[in-house]
Amino acid sequence: MLLRKVLNNIELECKHINQSSILYKAYQLDDKRKGKSVINGLKSYLKVDGIKSCDYFFQKNRKIYIVEISDFSSQLDLLQNTFEKINNNDELDRKDKKILKRLTPEKIIKSEIKNKYLNTLLILAYFNIVNLKCKQKIYILVLCIEEYDIQVAQHLMEQLKTEELKNDLKLLIDDIKVLTVGMLKDYLEKI
Repeated sequence: MLLRKVLNNIELECKHINQSSILYKAYQLDDKRKGKSVINGLKSYLKVDGIKSCDYFFQKNRKIYIVEISDFSSQLDLLQNTFEKINNNDELDRKDKKILKRLTPEKIIKSEIKNKYLNTLLILAYFNIVNLKCKQKIYILVLCIEEYDIQVAQHLMEQLKTEELKNDLKLLIDDIKVLTVGMLKDYLEKI
């Protein structure tokens, strides 16, 4: 009953893309704003909306798909610019700069991607939303890019080391897909 309340078309949270949603139903985890109204997500109903999670999940053919939509390229650019400013700051001593060199924009985003996935699994398992033991788990990272650009997706996969991420989560994940918005539409039609 509760899941029916949060079954919606996938809303794209991409500011610079003309299309606002994809006509594919998935269970919404976060609240979404539509004008002045708020569409409650599953986390609000469960009273765990303070936990960072992915945006959507759906089940099909004994698989669970967990979807995170973000402008990863812009996030990387912003973090890289910020790190550049920090590293060029003469007031930082060598010790601080050495510590900062271990922390990279890619590691920050990769950590957020990993934590959102783990938190999503935790929410789904803790509240018995789905039985995760018998399902293949696919993590879909959607880039806020309209065109069907495989090179952009592959470049981001390399930057975020998604194979390394998949290894980090090897007991909890079966596959990671990095797709543009255009690729997502095609992918959803095929599953």
